Amino acid sequence: MADLIADKTLVAKFLLDTLEGTQSLAKDSVVCIGIDNDAWQQTTKALLKKYNVTTFTEDGWMICEPKPEAVAECCEITADLMEGQTEFEVVGQWGKKQDDGTHLQYGVVGDYICRQPHDHTDVWRVARKFFINTYAILDATATANIVELQTKTGA
Repeated sequence: MADLIADKTLVAKFLLDTLEGTQSLAKDSVVCIGIDNDAWQQTTKALLKKYNVTTFTEDGWMICEPKPEAVAECCEITADLMEGQTEFEVVGQWGKKQDDGTHLQYGVVGDYICRQPHDHTDVWRVARKFFINTYAILDATATANIVELQTKTGA
């Protein structure tokens, strides 16, 4: 993102409305748009680790497909887990920045919490609808379900 804006201090003043909450743009991030027009940001390094660039649109957007080895651990947030509550917060690397510097993501019963198997600090919330449309469960018997990003076309 910083390569597109000459004044690097300006990047953080732009806000991105994501499913996880409103976020300031990070100077080393790229903006991604999902199959249901959901927006998020991640570093170029993280993007290329999980996705293959397949082509570019006429207006410069990269079209990416998940790599076959892109897996995550997940947990469905059920009513039983919530003990009467319907909403929850997740502390992640992205999300609405709090005064203490942490980032919160917000969810409801039925949503999923995912994390990277190799980095348990990389945690994110996925709305149920998006999870069902973009993830496939590979091993439902594990303590934390192991999921694979599915390739969806026609978005």
